[in-house]
Amino acid sequence: MKYIFLIVFVTMTSWAAAPPYADLVPSSGVFSGFSGPDSETLYLRQLLFGNDEMRMCQLVISPSFSAESTVYIRKLFEGSPREVSRDTGDVIVISRRLNENLYSLVFDELERTSGGGSYSTSPEERNKALHDIKIKAIVSESTSILDAKVFQRINGLCTKVLLRVRYQEGVGGGFDGTNYYAGHWNTETLGFYSGFASWPSGNTVVNAFVQMELALQSYAEASKNEQSKELVELQKTMDNLEARLNAADINQ
Repeated sequence: MKYIFLIVFVTMTSWAAAPPYADLVPSSGVFSGFSGPDSETLYLRQLLFGNDEMRMCQLVISPSFSAESTVYIRKLFEGSPREVSRDTGDVIVISRRLNENLYSLVFDELERTSGGGSYSTSPEERNKALHDIKIKAIVSESTSILDAKVFQRINGLCTKVLLRVRYQEGVGGGFDGTNYYAGHWNTETLGFYSGFASWPSGNTVVNAFVQMELALQSYAEASKNEQSKELVELQKTMDNLEARLNAADINQ
């Protein structure tokens, strides 16, 4: 009984002794933003992530009109390919793509049921349309195994990028284009970091990060014969991101 009490006391003391935040940090979730998540966004999340919570190096790619997709890394667990041992430290890269843009499907359904006339875009009508088109929203999934050494490097890069997230001065990105939603489960701090970008370009950290994520998605979707080539391309984008991060640190 003494040992049990000691373990609980030390754990609670360590938690309480954690240093407080000196400033507010960016927040995400249902309590952030001027409105709550709509039903389409919640359903899109379910389609792209399923029940995966501890997603590492996640990027959701959300174009205005073409199909949404995501790529992320997850540790292996029961149900993973049997030929892969979980003791090696290898991880699985997952890419999921919708067959059509989910929001376009919803508004196409609203137009169809209106008979070509005017229609309401209220949450109630959109919920009804979403229920009717769920059978049309098809997701394709591709997976590849990533070895522990490569994972260790890309995991560190994702952590560095997400730790740079901060609010920007001025007006943000526009609505017509491609939005990127990054997320990363930090296995050391046990926290989920998130960030957003629209129209990244130039020799910037965010553009290099997006290019690395797109290369990671290509690796996940590659056939076994093409994986070696895609891995080389992925490592090139990792080199570029590392260079951008180093340059940004020097200029700070």
